[in-house]
Amino acid sequence: TAGKDGMLTQWTTEFEHVRSFALADADVPPLVPKIRSVDAALSMDTNGITRILASTAGGEIYEIAAKSGNISLVQECHYNGELWGLCVHPTDPDLFVTAGDDKTIRVWSIMNKRLIRKAVLDCTARSVAWSPEGKHLIVGLGGSWDGKRQRKDGAFLILDATTLRPLFEGRDSRHWLPDVKFSPDGKSFAVGSFDHKIYIYNRETYRLKGACERHNGHIRNFDFSEDSTYIQSDSGDFEHLYFEAEDGEHFGAGSQLKDIRWSDWTCTFGYPVQGCWPSFEQVDKKIAFEPNCAHCSPDNNLVVSGDSAGFVKVFNYPCVNKD
Repeated sequence: TAGKDGMLTQWTTEFEHVRSFALADADVPPLVPKIRSVDAALSMDTNGITRILASTAGGEIYEIAAKSGNISLVQECHYNGELWGLCVHPTDPDLFVTAGDDKTIRVWSIMNKRLIRKAVLDCTARSVAWSPEGKHLIVGLGGSWDGKRQRKDGAFLILDATTLRPLFEGRDSRHWLPDVKFSPDGKSFAVGSFDHKIYIYNRETYRLKGACERHNGHIRNFDFSEDSTYIQSDSGDFEHLYFEAEDGEHFGAGSQLKDIRWSDWTCTFGYPVQGCWPSFEQVDKKIAFEPNCAHCSPDNNLVVSGDSAGFVKVFNYPCVNKD
């Protein structure tokens, strides 16, 4: 048997107590000790229990050796709310990082399919990004999955990517941050907010350099140009605008940037991704759905999009036709 206190108790078939186990004694104790399910493996002669598996409300699965009492963490995951933040390491293709509404940031290994390290935050998180050289992480805090404002909506964290130790915490917005990014040259970083603005900071001093303030809806995504000179951004009212990356000044002549190379493409609006959008007729008939996110591959050969129906679609890049 098991309970919400993280304790497991082994009994005989005559309901005599044999032994108790506490998940808190594990090398990696659970974030939420409440046990949701338990299962046991019998010995070859079926006369006794050899191993016990227990899953918790915190997304962990533990294996307990019934004889020695050794408790091992088998697997763990995000466990509460929604998961928005996701970013692949810029130089190591085996690593990616996630940040979620469960107030944790986690670094994973693709090859080993395991969590490498995690940190517990004091607020929900909706966005995360690596610095160009992979030394630092920026995390955008806040969110509204439970319908309530968070205490740190609009704040951001700079973390050491190796230890996940906080290096700096700042806040100029009071609304949560759907997107965060470092500039390709590593000298700046920016955060996009639900208050319709993108805030640009100096990476060395963490001082605010400027803000992009021409959007009329919440920021959805933004990208830096390869030379870190410009920013392109999408908003919730279907605007796609351009700004100077140094001070956030609006760049009105967007057609002049048609030959600019972007360090990444995560915007869902723009010429290279127009073919990712279904026709109005398909959307009305619910045959297809509008993309919520997009990402271009590092070699600029493919672009992938995701929609609210759970479909992930891969296109050639640039994708200018719907066929």
